[in-house]
Amino acid sequence: MNKKICVLAVIVLGMVALSASSAMALCSPPKVFHSWDASTYYYGYVYNYSGDMGNTVGAFWEPGARTESNEGTFTVDNWLRYYAATSKWYITGNTGTAGVVGCPGGQIVVAISEAQGTTANFAIAQADETPTRNFHFNLANMTLTPIPRPQITNRSRAGDIVTLDMQAVDVASGFSTRFGGVAASYITGINFYSFTGNTDPGRDAAAWTFLRTEPYVAGATAALSVDVDCSDQLSDVFLAAGVQLTGEYNTVHLGASTIVECDPTLADPDDKFDLIRDRGKGQKKGTPFNRR
Repeated sequence: MNKKICVLAVIVLGMVALSASSAMALCSPPKVFHSWDASTYYYGYVYNYSGDMGNTVGAFWEPGARTESNEGTFTVDNWLRYYAATSKWYITGNTGTAGVVGCPGGQIVVAISEAQGTTANFAIAQADETPTRNFHFNLANMTLTPIPRPQITNRSRAGDIVTLDMQAVDVASGFSTRFGGVAASYITGINFYSFTGNTDPGRDAAAWTFLRTEPYVAGATAALSVDVDCSDQLSDVFLAAGVQLTGEYNTVHLGASTIVECDPTLADPDDKFDLIRDRGKGQKKGTPFNRR
């Protein structure tokens, strides 16, 4: 009887282990994604990257199937590498590595964002699958591009509510590919966020309140009208933006903030409305800053 129980327990535990591992199954055969130009046999690199891995977040997935195929626990420090001979950074990763979810196929996108003080940069690269070449996914050079700061184009006030028209500059330069894709197919939106307080909470989107996503259109800027509650006159309202990629992934980092002071002597449409461009995390209300 005890033997039967033991055998049953082993079977049950085996089924549980199999079920748990299926969520992060190894990709077989494994596929390599790499900064590489197969036509010229030259490596590619990641430009405008400071090397601050502690403030860097990376992700990769099959477009349209991020839930089923993504980086899982295979973190960016494992596949964003430093090449001492050129003092440059490049990408090399293997989807067969433990922790990767699913198995990207057909094409892959790789995204990186890095917080740099009061600003943040991002880049996304796309590659078609080419199984007969040196690497399955040959990534183009990536150039980290500033995540845009919300720009105020118009403002008005009614009581405690300040209405702002905002836009964000084009971010197409953050996209790269060797396969003819266009930025608008992979950069799909600009996410706008707000925060009410006396100091900028930093570049982590988790500290902010999501407002909404405006669709990205190539060659144009995303724009929206948003109401800001200025009933707390002792606090400021901070506005920031992030980037949505393939409609499935939002950059963890947000760009530099635009700040609205809610002092009623400032927050009115008669040129006293105060929009501050450059006040970083930790600077408190009343600290000198550049006024627009």
